[in-house]
Amino acid sequence: MPLFTSTRSQKSHADFRSLFSDSATPFFFVLLGYSVKYAYTILITRKLGSYAMGVFSLSFTVVQVSSVIARLGVDSSLLRFISGFRSRKEDGRIKQLYLAGTFLVLSFGLLLSGLVYALSPWMATAVFKNPQMERAFHLASLGIVPLSLLYVEIESLRGLGFIKLYAFFLHSSIFLCSCLMLLAFLPFSLESYIPVAAFVAAVWLTLLLAKALFLVLFPFMSTTCQAAMPFMELIKNSLPLMLATSILLVMGWTDIIMLGMMTSANEVGVYHVVVKVASCAIIPAFAINAVATRKYAEYYESGDIPGLLNFISQASRLFFYVSFPLVLILGVFAPFVLSLFGRDFQLGSAALRILLVGQFMPAFSGSIGNILKMTNNQVPLQYCMVSALGINIILNALLIPRFGINGAAVASALSATFWNVAGGVFFYRRYGVNSFYLPGLSRKASS
Repeated sequence: MPLFTSTRSQKSHADFRSLFSDSATPFFFVLLGYSVKYAYTILITRKLGSYAMGVFSLSFTVVQVSSVIARLGVDSSLLRFISGFRSRKEDGRIKQLYLAGTFLVLSFGLLLSGLVYALSPWMATAVFKNPQMERAFHLASLGIVPLSLLYVEIESLRGLGFIKLYAFFLHSSIFLCSCLMLLAFLPFSLESYIPVAAFVAAVWLTLLLAKALFLVLFPFMSTTCQAAMPFMELIKNSLPLMLATSILLVMGWTDIIMLGMMTSANEVGVYHVVVKVASCAIIPAFAINAVATRKYAEYYESGDIPGLLNFISQASRLFFYVSFPLVLILGVFAPFVLSLFGRDFQLGSAALRILLVGQFMPAFSGSIGNILKMTNNQVPLQYCMVSALGINIILNALLIPRFGINGAAVASALSATFWNVAGGVFFYRRYGVNSFYLPGLSRKASS
């Protein structure tokens, strides 16, 4: 089947072709981001060992989980509504929405930061049974506010159309700064919490840079606020997005947390690396999504549903073709790739191959999660994700005690398969368009 097909509108055809050119720079930053993430991982594992990698992984998970809760889904709402306001040149409404979103995220971020700081001794001793992790959790609590606010800046920049800056800040900036910070800190200390300190410092620096650029690129001071939406309406629109987004992330973190509770920090460190390697399979898809997600929102907010459906049908093919070769290569050469991080990490080869199946599902389903979020179908997506999270937790509880990291990988792959298939089936039944793509799979509903 040819990659390009006839479309119902010239605009959707032109937008699809622009995915190639517009995705080039985001692809570079995604690739750079993965490179510096692996550099950071290698620095930790080679200089401090798998135990320090486990400490960082658990601390990083605490920061990420707290940040998702603090954001309340506001960042996703900003992307959706700012894209629409920008297309109608309503800068006053953008300013009001940006200020409201920043206030909400800052308020909840401060609350959660204080809560995590206060609970750090309990988490270290009662949950993870490792009192030495208390200092790492204290440091992690200081990263919750800046990371939460950084996502506000990132999605606001994407909504305004600054895709290159969005890709840089989302994928590259934090771990690029983290590498520099860790190199600066290592001569003075080899404690296991040092990677956490370097990460938190990097997040603060990245936030300051992102906010400065937003204020320069958007006429903030010269724009008068106009009513966009009340706080409660913003929260009402954002919460389902938060649940859908957070559950997807939490499913990945559930593996880490439950491994930390049932196994050793060393196994957590190995699994963290395996997850990072598996995610390489969707590097091109990340770059394409940087452009495609904003297009979904533009089509939907403008009411061009036929154009949206054609764009989705074409983009699904592209997601498949850019992801499948990487899945195949990483699966075949799994032991060699993991050996780059140290001999201990080769034990994760089977887990890597299992996770690659789960990583491929968003490509097979046409990135259905982003499609549903940008088309006001976040509530059905939320139901799919809640069900998948339940499946993930149950499978982890059953499989980790017996199979360790391989059990966690199976739980992750099966839950990812469930929500992608369920979301795709819902979209097909609602719009009559098949977001799934496999060569030879019938797409008559979208023709």
